[in-house]
Amino acid sequence: MGKKDKKDGKKSKKGKKKKKQGRDGSKEDKMTCAEALLAYQIKIKESELGELAAEYKQDEEKNARYKERNERLKAEQLGHIKDLLREAKAQEKELAKKETVNGEQVDAEIREKWEYIREKERLFEDLRSEINRQDKEIVDKQLQRDYWSDYKNVVSKEHAKQIHVLQQELSSMEQGYNEVSDFFRKNLETLKSEIDRRKEKLMGETREMAAEEAVKNLDVESRKEIKENDWLKKEVTAYRKYVHDLEETVYKIEQENLRMLSHLFEGRPSDLKMARNTFLNRTVNVEIPEDGPLTRDIVTLEPELRSGLLEGIEKKGFSMDCPSEDDSPPPEIVQLLHKDEKDLQEYVERSAAQPKLLRIQGRAMPMHSQEELVESLQQDFPGARDQEKWPVTPRMIYSAIS
Repeated sequence: MGKKDKKDGKKSKKGKKKKKQGRDGSKEDKMTCAEALLAYQIKIKESELGELAAEYKQDEEKNARYKERNERLKAEQLGHIKDLLREAKAQEKELAKKETVNGEQVDAEIREKWEYIREKERLFEDLRSEINRQDKEIVDKQLQRDYWSDYKNVVSKEHAKQIHVLQQELSSMEQGYNEVSDFFRKNLETLKSEIDRRKEKLMGETREMAAEEAVKNLDVESRKEIKENDWLKKEVTAYRKYVHDLEETVYKIEQENLRMLSHLFEGRPSDLKMARNTFLNRTVNVEIPEDGPLTRDIVTLEPELRSGLLEGIEKKGFSMDCPSEDDSPPPEIVQLLHKDEKDLQEYVERSAAQPKLLRIQGRAMPMHSQEELVESLQQDFPGARDQEKWPVTPRMIYSAIS
């Protein structure tokens, strides 16, 4: 087997050399797809051949070690045989020197020699069996090594793919389980809500039916009173809504009136005060009584709210320097001032003749109570009965419903 492997290795080396020469000759040509595939396969085969050559070398080394051990054991065996022969010759010489002995002693010596030889043979047999056992263990280890190398190169990749596929299936199963659990949980919640809604609806219907049955057992007057009571409840709610709307409308109208009045109060007295201050600052030697109608009206009608524009004009008017008595204005300015004075006097007389502005002050009034409303409704509808004479009490209605 070793010679055949060596021959195959030599042939493969020769083939490699030929292939290398062919490749060197066709370097300039472009490689086709088939040539590239063939080159890839050649590389794979070369790598496999290299691995086999390494294994072959290891086996040769082991065989060489085993051969050396066998030769050593054979040499030891030959040495032991020679020693035994030498000892036998020495003993024979000693026996020849000694006196002649009887036959029993000779038989005993022969038996001892025979037992010694048989013991040595048993030892040799044990050594041979040990060698054979070691050879079998070596073969078993080689088979295990080949199996695990094949598993590492081929089977492990397939197992890795199977593990990946199983992990994907597990993740998809978990996702499906989560989706199904969410779906059933939502359905359970919707069913619970639907059951609660139907239960409440049925309870309301049963209460209504119980109330209707209780009303059917009453007399005509009591049923009429119940209908009137329902009608009164509806009318009271409508009336309350109407009153609420009216209150909101009145509140809005009052706010609008107050806003308009404040605007009037802010405008007219402020304009009068501005004209008075401007007149006092611009005219010379004009005496106005302190208790005149202009001053009195402005003081009494001055509002609390004043615009920023009028305040700025007043500040500007007050900050202007008044002319001294010695400075005499030109005649055109004096004439214009006299005209403005006449116009202002006419405006003051007209404002004094007009009626004084009044303030509007609201007053809180009580709302109509429910008893007064019921009394007014009873006056409008004489057929309605009083609450004290009502034949069906709330306790009776509650007992009929429950």
